[in-house]
Amino acid sequence: MKKRSAVRTRRTPLRMPFRVPSDALGRSGMRLAIIVLLLITLSVVANFGEQVVRSARMENERIELEAEVERLKRENQYLEAAAAFAESDVYVEQRARELLNYAREGDMVILPQLPSIQPTAVPEPVALPEPVRAPNWMQWWQAFASSE
Repeated sequence: MKKRSAVRTRRTPLRMPFRVPSDALGRSGMRLAIIVLLLITLSVVANFGEQVVRSARMENERIELEAEVERLKRENQYLEAAAAFAESDVYVEQRARELLNYAREGDMVILPQLPSIQPTAVPEPVALPEPVRAPNWMQWWQAFASSE
């Protein structure tokens, strides 16, 4: 008889059926890490693209606003010059001559005299007599009878 006791003393550990070998776990862990890094990279690239687009829009808006500021500065200078002219003696004298017909001492004022227009008599319009209309039945009779 063989000695079975020596074989039996040495027992092999039981393997669980759901346990994955360590080599396969390393590969799937590496794949998972690569996928996570790829997703993070794509997210960073997408955010960078959005920032570039937003920056371009803001730059265009800045240029438009600077142009508007320049236009408003020119308009402000024009209005300040117009206000300064309106407060000057030259403007007051000009408006007095134009609106109030004032003249300086020594100026010769010439007033044109327009010929007076006499209204002419307009004859009253004469009302035209109303045409005599034939009775309706006679108009129908003439319409059918004289259609030849």
